[in-house]
Amino acid sequence: MGTRSILTKAEQELFDKFWKPYPKKRAKGDAEKAFKVLRATQDDIESWLETLTWQIIEWGRRGDPQYIPYPATYLRARMFEDEQDAATVKKPTFSFD
Repeated sequence: MGTRSILTKAEQELFDKFWKPYPKKRAKGDAEKAFKVLRATQDDIESWLETLTWQIIEWGRRGDPQYIPYPATYLRARMFEDEQDAATVKKPTFSFD
């Protein structure tokens, strides 16, 4: 028995762009509800994916996947607005001086 999404076709396409790379595939229906509330645009998704890229690396460094938030928690907490710690940003190993 299939389930129906609460998202419009356009919202579903944007949600899928978020869902595909998200490392913890849990509670998809709840994540869809959280996503719908945010009314994300294509530009939002692109920005979120940039943030998610370094967050996935950080979560991997911790070595324990239990600390990766569920997708709905990530969305409701607006973790896509988090800023990367300066200590974890890769600095160039060369100088133009």
